[in-house]
Amino acid sequence: MKRVLSVLISILMLLLLAACQPTPDEQIVMKKDTERMVERAAAQENGTPVSMLGIPNERYTYEASDASGMVHIRADAEIILPDAERLPIVRVGMGKFTEQDAENLYNLLCDGATPIAPDTPLPKSYYREIVHGLTELRQSGNLDKYDSIEELDAAIAEVMKQVDQAPANVQAIEPKFSFISKERISEIRISCLGADFKVSTLSVMNSADGSGSCRADFIRNIQDRAAYSALIAGGLAPTLAFEQTLSPYFVSPKMSGQEAAGIANGAMKKLGLTDFVCTGKRMAALYSPGVDAIDAPRRGMYEFMFTRGVNGAAITFTNDEGMASPADPNAAARPWPYERLRMFIDDEGIFALQWDSPYTVTEIQNEGATLLPFDKIAEVFELMIVVKNEQPGNSAIAAYQQTIEIKEIRLGLMRVKEKNVRGSGVLVPVWDFFGTQTFGGITIGQDGYQSLLTINAVDGSIIDRELGY
Repeated sequence: MKRVLSVLISILMLLLLAACQPTPDEQIVMKKDTERMVERAAAQENGTPVSMLGIPNERYTYEASDASGMVHIRADAEIILPDAERLPIVRVGMGKFTEQDAENLYNLLCDGATPIAPDTPLPKSYYREIVHGLTELRQSGNLDKYDSIEELDAAIAEVMKQVDQAPANVQAIEPKFSFISKERISEIRISCLGADFKVSTLSVMNSADGSGSCRADFIRNIQDRAAYSALIAGGLAPTLAFEQTLSPYFVSPKMSGQEAAGIANGAMKKLGLTDFVCTGKRMAALYSPGVDAIDAPRRGMYEFMFTRGVNGAAITFTNDEGMASPADPNAAARPWPYERLRMFIDDEGIFALQWDSPYTVTEIQNEGATLLPFDKIAEVFELMIVVKNEQPGNSAIAAYQQTIEIKEIRLGLMRVKEKNVRGSGVLVPVWDFFGTQTFGGITIGQDGYQSLLTINAVDGSIIDRELGY
């Protein structure tokens, strides 16, 4: 819990860092104008080949401090390029999950399990399996989340009562793939009982409020729901899940990363998502913040992140979800989450899957955008990384030193919202500067997917990934 609070504090500090920044004297950063940007991107026939951007063959290095000497910037970064010579400009809209999407997910994730109604009483075998697990816990001497043997024994006794009351068997149902309208959403929800007596749930939900917040969510064992929610939730969770892998109590999966990747890529093919690209992977730890024991085991698994690809170029994955609300209510409408699919693989296979906010590709506006040379992008970075993070001398947090280390620079696509056009966005080429930021003894970005600055590759404008423009 202390770790959670620490990360919360760090995020609050970073929000403060983003406020009230001075305007640079040199106007090298373009104003945000989607229409003008698209026109600029089409200025050169067939666009600018990536090989002609003057990208250094070796790593990009840079070091600087702000005027106060309190903000230190160090870059020693590998430059990662897409598998495409030219990057497109693509118009996309808010999509929705279909009944066929739900059926495809069910066939993949619930294969071999018995579909049951969500409110169906679970069989005796289900509760006996829980008793078996609790008994093994007692015998091992590891009380996990229980404070005493007495508390654990009470939990076993409570589950035994459920064994007595539960039916011997469970009634199977025919899975239905039709959306049921509820308040502000429509949803397909299916529960399944596996041969291992674990109950899995699949939820496919479309928003009805125009926010684009659609989500498909699967977990193999509902007993892990609380810990999974902490693992998958936005903001803190990716950082916390990764940090737990640094613990001496982290339990690595027996399965190799290559084997896990094979399962993940095979699953995407079965789902028919052939236009998605694996743009990230990391270790994750299933750990409930409610467990106070410092030496509690951290159950390890692999996480794979997939994003949409167009003509060989893929959307860059970052920890940002695009869920921040704009200060100006007329600026970019309500939050519109980024499309991404996250899959978690453990030694038993697919532990969980979450697919957010599918896009519809409406038009490829430009097969190859005209891009700024890399030295211009570097110029923007070297100015704006300081401007973004420096503090006025009278700021309460100006007394704290911060160190920013850039470890990777990646060229890819990003969806930006169109001003005053609801539910419409444009995939544009961007440069992301990934790294860590240390402030007050707290470091964020160690998982490798914290973009500390995003620059539009077409016009050099700075993009706020949380706002989406």
